[in-house]
Amino acid sequence: MDNEFYKQLITQSPFGYAYHKIILDQDGAPTDYLFLEINPAFEKLTGLHHENVIDKKITEVIPTIKESEFDWIGYYGHIALTGEEKNFEQFSSQLNCWYKVNVYSPEKYYFVTIFTDITSEKKQQEKFRALFDAMTEMVVLHEIVFDDNNEPINYRIIDCNTAFSRITGIGRETVKGKLATEVYQTNKAPYIEEYAKVGITGKPYEFYTYYPAMDKHFMISVVSPEIGQFATITTDITGIKQTEELIQAKNKELENYLYIASHDLRSPLVNIQGFSSRITKQIESLQAQFKDLDIPEQSFEKISSILCTGIPKSLSFIFANVSQMDTLIKGLLTISRTGRVKMVVQQIDMNELIRKVLSSYNYQIEEAKAIINVSQLPHCFGDVNLLNQLFSNLIHNSLKYRRPETPIVINIKGNQKNKRVTYSIEDNGIGIDEINQMKIWDVFYRVNPQTNESGDGIGLNLSAKIVEKHKGKIWVESIPGKGSIFYIELLETEFAE
Repeated sequence: MDNEFYKQLITQSPFGYAYHKIILDQDGAPTDYLFLEINPAFEKLTGLHHENVIDKKITEVIPTIKESEFDWIGYYGHIALTGEEKNFEQFSSQLNCWYKVNVYSPEKYYFVTIFTDITSEKKQQEKFRALFDAMTEMVVLHEIVFDDNNEPINYRIIDCNTAFSRITGIGRETVKGKLATEVYQTNKAPYIEEYAKVGITGKPYEFYTYYPAMDKHFMISVVSPEIGQFATITTDITGIKQTEELIQAKNKELENYLYIASHDLRSPLVNIQGFSSRITKQIESLQAQFKDLDIPEQSFEKISSILCTGIPKSLSFIFANVSQMDTLIKGLLTISRTGRVKMVVQQIDMNELIRKVLSSYNYQIEEAKAIINVSQLPHCFGDVNLLNQLFSNLIHNSLKYRRPETPIVINIKGNQKNKRVTYSIEDNGIGIDEINQMKIWDVFYRVNPQTNESGDGIGLNLSAKIVEKHKGKIWVESIPGKGSIFYIELLETEFAE
């Protein structure tokens, strides 16, 4: 390759190119430098044209250079004399643009500057910086520090946003470049295991934590922009956590009240039922003795009407209402116990659980001549007893609320997505009209109270409470006369109650 090729390469380059020679005084100190060559891209970037700069000193081209706070002549002179390479970014107020400048010396007393216009990148950075600082979450960029055995032992803070300084009270300039142990005044870098794993593997991670040093609860999302680095997006959830704890305490208090009230109501109810039964036997005794009494016919008929018709009728109303109240109280006790039960969370083999549920309904399934189709079901995490009760309630409802003229078919399926598992129980029963689809989850609510089908109206309410304890969701899609599909979304991974 000859010089002509290099000239063409420099001429056509999109990067600004300038070739200089340093001028020294008699003591060998740099006092100025000459422009020997520039390319068209340099002219476009700087506004300095070939005929105005070639063989001229920088002090002639830009007389104000010696008034600059920075010694540019000495800076470039050092590079020309030592051969050291330098890179820096510079803003030109005259041209209102940013340059990235690469400087190197091809031979002693000479140096080359290559200019790249990075204005658009800088503007983009400014936008990101504005967004970065406007975020209410704390965002911090780190790099992992390794020991001699390549084991992660600490991490250094590269940058942070305004929210970090506001929430922690630690200024951005104070933490930049500092080790975590220095910033947080700890012997061990906080959460080093979790953070290092993300920085090394690149796999994102999210967790909740309470940080005693700040007396705050945080949700921390960790991502890795490149190997050896990680960024944390931290949300202060102290207020939310305090509200959750307050709600949980109130719920527990209400469950206790519900349990106590329901339990205590049973005692007078048992007494009412017992004394009503005693009155019934006493009336029967009076009826037997009354027939042998010699009293006027008119009085006999009147008393007979009371003893044989009036009082028994009243007692039947009492028994019916006692039975209804007993059902309601038992329902309340069941609900309160479900809320109070301590869960044992473990991985559940849903295929085995559904098999056991269906085996407990063998008689009903045979009686209804039901067809049950169960697909291969993914595992989930939860309490096996509560989930057994949940799916028992739903399958029982599908068997109970069927259309007599149509053979019942129940399809049970499941699929996994985004660390959650959704199960569906589909039937071709009587269905639920739209107006009732939100009400069915209410305690003691029955779509048709006049139906011959027995029920206490707590099954679906219990189902909703069980799903809520499992941090999941339950909903229904239904068409009257066509059937219903109940969906249950549960967690695929372990969780704390």
